[in-house]
Amino acid sequence: MSYKNIIQLIFRRNRPAAFALIIIVATVGIAIFAVPLSPDKTPDANNMIVELSARPAGFQQQLMRIPRQHQPEKEGCWYRLFIGQPASYSTVPINGFFINSDTIFLRHYIDEGLEDTIAFSKVSLHIPENVDPAAWLEKNAIETRRFYLGTDRYGRDILSRLLVGSRVSIAVGIVSVVLSLSIGILLGAFAGWYGG
Repeated sequence: MSYKNIIQLIFRRNRPAAFALIIIVATVGIAIFAVPLSPDKTPDANNMIVELSARPAGFQQQLMRIPRQHQPEKEGCWYRLFIGQPASYSTVPINGFFINSDTIFLRHYIDEGLEDTIAFSKVSLHIPENVDPAAWLEKNAIETRRFYLGTDRYGRDILSRLLVGSRVSIAVGIVSVVLSLSIGILLGAFAGWYGG
């Protein structure tokens, strides 16, 4: 009997166990590649946008990336793949923007039906000379993001937090199995050595 036939036989005889194995393998895969899969690629998916706290699933908002004064150190590719990269910009929710001379005015979203205006110079937003600032901002600094599972009370993306949190679930399962296995082997060895 071939290896393939043995696997098929095991899966046919115990379908719930096979289904559970598929779920475990999928969860391990998600835990390993949580950062590339998640919309928020910061460490621990911890990018907070306080204005967007406790939004429902499917909420969509336009966001503007504002460069930080102090740029975080660029991490290596393996670190970015498994841990994430601290954001080099802060994220501001907006309802739109308008330009007056060398100043960009953002219609800063605060809550439903509530906004204020924030002003930035072209230089502070790193807009190159001799380009149309509106087109450059639309292409390089503004994104419309959908929060598929909504946000928590700190404005963090729940989907990203859930994907990264699968690592904790897997780690707890592994630690508990290793601990119970170690205790079981030790007690079994003592019981066998001393005759029950």
